[in-house]
Amino acid sequence: MARAHHGDATLPSILVNFIFLQLLTSGYGKSDFRVLGPPDPLLATVGQDKELPCKLSPNISAEGMELRWYRDKPSSAVHVYKNGKDVYDEQMTEYKGRTTFNGNRVARGEAAVKIHNVTMFDNGTYHCVFKEHTSYDQATLWLKVAGRGSSPRIRVTNTQDKGIQAECTSAGWYPEPKVEWLDLKGRPVPAETHFSVSTSTGLLAVLSIATPQDRAVGGLTCSISNPLLPGKVTETYLLAPLSRRLLSTEIGPALPLILTALGLVSAAIACAFGKCHTEEQKTSEEEEEPGAGDEDELFHVSLSLDPETASPKLMVSEDQKSVKRLLFDLDVSPNSRRFDQDPCILAQERFEQTSSSHTKAKVSRSLKLWSESTEDRNHIHILTEKTN
Repeated sequence: MARAHHGDATLPSILVNFIFLQLLTSGYGKSDFRVLGPPDPLLATVGQDKELPCKLSPNISAEGMELRWYRDKPSSAVHVYKNGKDVYDEQMTEYKGRTTFNGNRVARGEAAVKIHNVTMFDNGTYHCVFKEHTSYDQATLWLKVAGRGSSPRIRVTNTQDKGIQAECTSAGWYPEPKVEWLDLKGRPVPAETHFSVSTSTGLLAVLSIATPQDRAVGGLTCSISNPLLPGKVTETYLLAPLSRRLLSTEIGPALPLILTALGLVSAAIACAFGKCHTEEQKTSEEEEEPGAGDEDELFHVSLSLDPETASPKLMVSEDQKSVKRLLFDLDVSPNSRRFDQDPCILAQERFEQTSSSHTKAKVSRSLKLWSESTEDRNHIHILTEKTN
């Protein structure tokens, strides 16, 4: 009976010693410091730099400690700082060249690791460990990564069988965004939205198809928002019926002003060609002389154009027989003979006059050529010089 009693007393003492040894070897016997991280998840957008801060409590110095940030297991580190310098032997491949240790306040027990160019794959849980000899403590951090995508683009098709169908596309989102279609009166429009994941970036592409029931909807607005970020990106598409309605209702009262402006523009164009028309009139009066209508005094002349007199608005052909009106000004050398304002050009031929003032040869002083750019036969003028 005595032996049985001795055995019962020994068993509890063995259990106590075992538990004590486990606590001692595991490091939980320490009570001199704790490691604290941010109480709330950290938010970062794709492409941004983000710091993961940790600190000691109480605010004792962390100099001489080993500081380690990791994801799933300590051996696969995000960043390690040991003996006053960065250690990269245990760093994960995904973070090589993308982390920086900030130890400006390490003497006060505060440190942080900055992740550069945050990607969607950085989203998740992190741990930071402060270790001194056999004592250590750690804290857990949560990093939420958000991607704000590109501005949406709307493409509309209108068929007799399916009616109006609008597609809204955008890329670069994370997590899954909210897509909303509205008409111009703010009423929801039914739509079906699909998402696809990029294998290279992990970001989402959006394809949303709206089918408005009312063909006279006028216009559609596609809005996409990220649940983690403020604001949203929108795109509005005005349908053809709406454009005509806007022209008659909103622009209609201003129509007289528009017509007046068009009239002024037309007047300015007419003034630009005034110089050429004046030359034409003067020449016509000079040519209307006695005997001018006699057929035996006329002969045909093949004119050659003088490029040195051509307006910058004209392009002369290589054979100098034709000219084309341009929508822009050529870069040409200035000279006193060049028409710098009016779309005019001189012919190279000159014609003499007899003492009786009878024209020896007559050519049209305003040849009307075809202009490929404007399809207007009255905007290019070729003049001839006459010597006495």
